[in-house]
Amino acid sequence: MKVVTCDDVFPVMGDYGVSGSDFPKFIRFSLAALMFYAPLAAWFLLGIAGVLGDISQERFDHYSVMIAMGCTALFLIVGIPVVLPRAWNGSVPERKLLSRGTRARGFIRSMAEAASGTVGEVDAVRMLLQIEIQEDDGRYLTLPGEFDVPAETAPLLHEGMELPLRVDPGDRYRFAVDWKRLAENPLE
Repeated sequence: MKVVTCDDVFPVMGDYGVSGSDFPKFIRFSLAALMFYAPLAAWFLLGIAGVLGDISQERFDHYSVMIAMGCTALFLIVGIPVVLPRAWNGSVPERKLLSRGTRARGFIRSMAEAASGTVGEVDAVRMLLQIEIQEDDGRYLTLPGEFDVPAETAPLLHEGMELPLRVDPGDRYRFAVDWKRLAENPLE
């Protein structure tokens, strides 16, 4: 039995696990993070332009600190858990992709187990899968991915197995595996 390594599964990845396709994600992520500090930047620009009128330095500094604290609180409460993951992963959350995405057939071309553990309240196995996606129009592509597979579904997986997929109609490189459907009706 051959031992599958990460390099076998992800030959296109660099040393740091990122590829050239991550650059647009990084830009989108950075702009989303900076958006939370736009009020502070606007405050400083108004101060520099003299629009705020005759305001003491002490009062300006006090307001600046209060605005910075408000921006940071908003960033921590809304930005990190909601906005930044969507900025990195694209605008379509996985649950919406599963319900609204275009159906496609996927086949496991290679696989390796990365780790086991709990994701949320579900026992899962982190799997490194290289999946060949066959779309209805006849096109296909092979993409590597790291997936949190429910523990009861992981033993069913094998190379060549068909997976139920949903592909983002706006970005054919974004897809989700319907693990619940697979557990209910394993495909061969």
